Amino acid sequence: MPGETRRYRGRYVNASELGSFAFCERAWWLEQQRTPSARAPERARGVTYHGQYSERVRSAGAVARLANVAFGLGLMLLLLGLALAW
Repeated sequence: MPGETRRYRGRYVNASELGSFAFCERAWWLEQQRTPSARAPERARGVTYHGQYSERVRSAGAVARLANVAFGLGLMLLLLGLALAW
């Protein structure tokens, strides 16, 4: 029906599940059945890798913000120095 929100088993379907479904409907179905995967070690390595990657991205964002603040302060000091020199 138009405008109706569909739910699966009384819960919302998250983005990760959509990705699994788009990749392979059978794999998604097996995940829903809680069937253990033969590729559990590879999946665990992938989860670890993505966790580390996410941390690096957050760190890079913090460094970029710090660089922007330092640049802004340097620019203000330059302008203040030029204004005082006149």
